[in-house]
Amino acid sequence: MEPLPERMVQAHRATSVYTGSSLIAAPYPIVEQVTKVETNSIVVLESRAKQPHKEEGSKLTLGPYKDVAPFTHEQFALHYENSSPFATYTDVVREIEISHWGNVAVEEHYELHNTGAELLGSFSRLDYQHGVIGNSFEELVMMLPGDASEIYYRDVIGNISTSHVFPDGEGKLRFEYMPRFVMFGGWRTQFYMGYNLPASNYITVDGSRFTLSIDFAKDVEDAIIDDMEIRVIFPEGTTDIKVDAPHAISAVETSDRFTYLDVDGRPVVSFRAKNLVSDHNDPMTISYSFSTMNLIWEPLYLIAAFFTVCVLAMLFARVDLSISAESVPDTDLTSGDLERVATLKDLYEKRKEAHENIASGNSGLVRKGRDTLSDVGREVSALIKHLEDSSVRRIANVVERTEEDLSAAVADLERLSKRAAKKASNELEEEMEAARQRIAEAKSFIARLIGELE
Repeated sequence: MEPLPERMVQAHRATSVYTGSSLIAAPYPIVEQVTKVETNSIVVLESRAKQPHKEEGSKLTLGPYKDVAPFTHEQFALHYENSSPFATYTDVVREIEISHWGNVAVEEHYELHNTGAELLGSFSRLDYQHGVIGNSFEELVMMLPGDASEIYYRDVIGNISTSHVFPDGEGKLRFEYMPRFVMFGGWRTQFYMGYNLPASNYITVDGSRFTLSIDFAKDVEDAIIDDMEIRVIFPEGTTDIKVDAPHAISAVETSDRFTYLDVDGRPVVSFRAKNLVSDHNDPMTISYSFSTMNLIWEPLYLIAAFFTVCVLAMLFARVDLSISAESVPDTDLTSGDLERVATLKDLYEKRKEAHENIASGNSGLVRKGRDTLSDVGREVSALIKHLEDSSVRRIANVVERTEEDLSAAVADLERLSKRAAKKASNELEEEMEAARQRIAEAKSFIARLIGELE
């Protein structure tokens, strides 16, 4: 059957021509034969057939033909008005992915083509709304399994909302869908749809041998499928796959597909079938071997990955990766802070100089002064080291608070050193006592300072 004419305007009524044989190609002689042809329209434009033949509305009777020889072929043609859509799926890719976690996912990619007479001229939406539809169609119907769930219908743009799904009363789901635009002759569109099936209803098990039983083709109404590729994706670790198809298929090809957490890849078998209609929607069976122990590998991969991340995090938090054991100075210190540290070091040097001056005086007092100054020296040294190694931002305030007390103590020591050679022993004792008090106050303040810093 072909459209005639091959191109027409939107307002033209679609017509088709059917060509066939008026005789049966039988291997035996036929004494008498009558062939009846019935169309879906009462408008028959022309019929070309061997006499005798008779037209009665939408029916055409050919014959009777007498004494027909074996394998006789007699061609006839019937040109009639045909408003049925020429919906053709030129290419269908059907993917069936098996998961032993309880699901069988089906996704199908379609290329739809209106193979009727091509539209001549432009399309008028206004005329279409007034019933001038030509040979176009806007809705198709597909039957889905009754337990299908999570059905989606999309194209390259995104989700297509012009679809309806409802039970048909016979255990199946009626899926009515509309393309994004009206399909006139010669127009094409692509889309894909998918759904999930419960594995318990489609997979049976016998030991380690599993069998998938699922529809071979698609139950599409008023449409044909020129070429369909079926791909079945198995879980990783599947072996010994056997396909039992109810209709003729091409050679079975095998490949691997890698998805999340796969190591060896998932086996994929694919094959093709041509010229399919809804009558080809018979069950096919695919059997394979699979060990359920393979189900635990991917969870173990995830557990090992999380464990490794946790161990690395703990090691990173506990291991010192610095090149040198020396502390790194706080880079946030200003030049003024560093100058104050230098001033504190200078005070420490002055204390040492005062110690040397006192050493030239009375031996008993000098010994006491030396011990006291040594204690102060250790405290000051510890303070300086603590200030150098700390990243405390308050270093400027700390130094300012200690400068005055230490400067006063050092000044007393210097003054004492100058008078040590001239004053009497009792006067020197009084001066040393005053110095010790000043030094004790400085030590007390330094101790508080160190406590605050720690």
